[in-house]
Amino acid sequence: MPPPRSWRRLLRASCCTQDRDFLMADLEDEFEQVRQSRGEAAARRWYRSQALRSLWPCLKRRIQIGRRQRQASRRGRPLSGGIMLSSFLADIRLALRNIGRYPGFSSAILLTLALGIAANASVFSVVNSVLLRPLPYRIPEQLVFVWDGLDWIGVPRAWVMPAELDDLRNGTSLFEGFAALRTGGVRLTGDGEQPRRVTAGVTSDNLFTLLGVQAHIGRTFVPGEDLPGAEPLVVLQHHLWQSRYGGGEVLGRRLEIDGEPYTVIGVLPPDFRFLVHSSLGSPAGADLWVTHQTDLSQVPRGNHNMAVLGRIKDGVSLPQARKDLEALGRQADETYFGGQGFTYKAVPLHGDLVSGVRESLWMLLAAVGFVLLIATANIATLLLAKAQRKQREFAVRQALGAGRWRLFSQVLAEGLTLGVVGSLAGLLLSLAGVPLLKWMAPAGLPLRQSISVDASVWLFGLALGLVTGLLCGLSALPQWRPAQLGEALSQGGRGSSWAPSRLRSLLVTAEVALAVMLLAGASLLLRSFQALSSADGGFRAGGILTFSLERPQPEPDFLRRLQDRLAGLPQVKATGAADSLPLRGSTNQTSVAPTDRPQERVLIDIMRATPGYFRTMGIELLRGRGFTWQDDAESATVVVIDESLAQLFWPGQDPLGQTLGDESPARVVGVVRHARLYSLERDDRPQVYLPLAQRPTEGMNVVLLASGDPARLTGPIRALIDEMDPSQPIYNLSTMQGVMDRSLAENRFAASLISAFALAALALASLGIYGVLSFLVGQRTREIGLRMALGSQRKGVLTLILRQGISMTLLGLVVGAAGSLLLGRLLSSHLYEVSPADPWSIGAGTLLLLLVAALACLLPALRAASLDPVRALRCE
Repeated sequence: MPPPRSWRRLLRASCCTQDRDFLMADLEDEFEQVRQSRGEAAARRWYRSQALRSLWPCLKRRIQIGRRQRQASRRGRPLSGGIMLSSFLADIRLALRNIGRYPGFSSAILLTLALGIAANASVFSVVNSVLLRPLPYRIPEQLVFVWDGLDWIGVPRAWVMPAELDDLRNGTSLFEGFAALRTGGVRLTGDGEQPRRVTAGVTSDNLFTLLGVQAHIGRTFVPGEDLPGAEPLVVLQHHLWQSRYGGGEVLGRRLEIDGEPYTVIGVLPPDFRFLVHSSLGSPAGADLWVTHQTDLSQVPRGNHNMAVLGRIKDGVSLPQARKDLEALGRQADETYFGGQGFTYKAVPLHGDLVSGVRESLWMLLAAVGFVLLIATANIATLLLAKAQRKQREFAVRQALGAGRWRLFSQVLAEGLTLGVVGSLAGLLLSLAGVPLLKWMAPAGLPLRQSISVDASVWLFGLALGLVTGLLCGLSALPQWRPAQLGEALSQGGRGSSWAPSRLRSLLVTAEVALAVMLLAGASLLLRSFQALSSADGGFRAGGILTFSLERPQPEPDFLRRLQDRLAGLPQVKATGAADSLPLRGSTNQTSVAPTDRPQERVLIDIMRATPGYFRTMGIELLRGRGFTWQDDAESATVVVIDESLAQLFWPGQDPLGQTLGDESPARVVGVVRHARLYSLERDDRPQVYLPLAQRPTEGMNVVLLASGDPARLTGPIRALIDEMDPSQPIYNLSTMQGVMDRSLAENRFAASLISAFALAALALASLGIYGVLSFLVGQRTREIGLRMALGSQRKGVLTLILRQGISMTLLGLVVGAAGSLLLGRLLSSHLYEVSPADPWSIGAGTLLLLLVAALACLLPALRAASLDPVRALRCE
């Protein structure tokens, strides 16, 4: 039933060209809704009243536009751009009205888009903060870390020997300067506060000059303050100044670091962070900074225990600087390494810090991008269904004179409007998602504290929304081909085909394929994480409690008494101690060679241990013996080596009784299994253990093997330490299982996020299949009724709908399975003992999606099969 013809003509004559189509289509839509809800008479009255109200605004606007056209014509300027902009703004207003007019439809689209944008913006905020945002230093691209390249012993990047700092400073003219630095745990006392374990950065006096950082209060170091005999000075990090001294007056204050007096000369800015990357461990920050006060040129070569930061001069490129360092490395190779291939390697500071997480973060961004693609396909499918439902309306409007651009611009404006509104909602959601992501991120993630939502994230989210809206709008373009509009007009909106359109099928197929790839990728990572969690690291984790001590007293006596007292506690089965523990990532390195073959030097990890350590940690003793308390300074020097070093130096021979080193040879008395020190994923360099009584050190990690829950020993241990030495701080108190869990945090973080993305993709794909089939069933209700009236059985209708849905799904499954093989190859560097083409992972993802898709197809099929033929035929 059309609106009153006379009022339609009157409105058409009154409205300007730019507003006519929108206004009349809008009124006709609402007229139809009023007619269905309140009856024909009420609808005609409503239309007359609305037309009457619109007459004057339409005439007024027509007069205004005519005046502007005449003025523009007199000035000789075209108005086409302004008119097009005015029309597009009118489209935007209509799109906003349509959002409110169809709340269910609009809410489904906006919610889908907002969740997709929020997830992408949250992950992008992490990528932007860690990988893309420049470091907060002066010209950060000129800063590089310099590494020793020891490729001939399988160590492509090693810390620099202290004596090499002078070589670097004197051997190249393309660098503004070099600074040596390292971090370590120290005990902070002597300032009237409780003793506290903090991390100290030990550096040269020019570190802050190279970084271009000024002190927040006071000053930083000046030349000469890192030389032997200089006054011990300390610069505090802002967070330590706030937490320990309340932000009060601190300049000139005296404090003790490991018992040595220092004077505070400055506090660094609140946003200053500088991470020192070890050769294998995670980057670590510092709580305070001191100078090394050592003539590094006099330190014997052999120990690679310093990081070196360099700044390239202005106008010098990184390749030029690298070439200069390589030439210097060749000289050092001839002088100190006998031509074995030593070289210097310059790595940009930012790239060096994030090298361990770069691939994982890009992988997460790609995975969440898949989710947005699936969401976009879902939205495009919904808009396609809506456009097809309005084909007759558009056909009528085109018959009345509306151009294709006018029709398309309306749908395009609707898509862009939905994109912008959805992206704004998504960005608001990301304000809550980013803190959650930051909380979930592993503690070892570099620059974790800088993760935030900044202007780049807002621009990224808005751009995603606009692109998504544009793609969704463009997807509806084929619906307005003249042939289709003519067919829609002739068929009176009854629908033209039982089969879904090719574009809609393609979208559903793409959704299924992307979802299968995400499910397979998540399954691969989960299986890899499971294998990694149960990997044999060569040591025991269950039942172990560990804590660290800083001991200024002679270590062996104190630790012997401590171990004896700890062994007397209930539930304690064994105790021991070592200066480095597996998976803590802080181990000393040096190079050793058999005494009779000094030329075969290799870089090793070297640790000090007490009697009972191997038994407590479950490190299997393969040959010989472990340490005893009789292995002290008065006895012959002995070592215990791991199986890797035994195989490397004495393959096929008995290593017991062999000696290592040239100046003070140490006799091998035992061989133990190799324990993974840095990561469960990869093997490390060979290991040598020294008895603590022969090589004392200040910092030790005590381990206890408990018969029950080791966490219950926390209280008795604190009471025992307080009784033995109340000034002794305890830190790093944790179970060994907790240490292992923290070492797997990055793997767990990636696997958890991608699994969540995969489940979201599974839900979106199933909703896409369900939506397409539901739309088809609703569109062909009359045909289904006719088929059933002519004798078709309900089983036949059910099979027909299921076959159509499953056929779309199967094509997507095949494409997705093929894509999973490619995805597995891209993930191969993140997998542990799982094949990139693991059939169980790909098969599980494919089967899960097939089951969910079958359920999504079943619901519309059951609805079609339950239709009453008589009512279905009357509905037309």
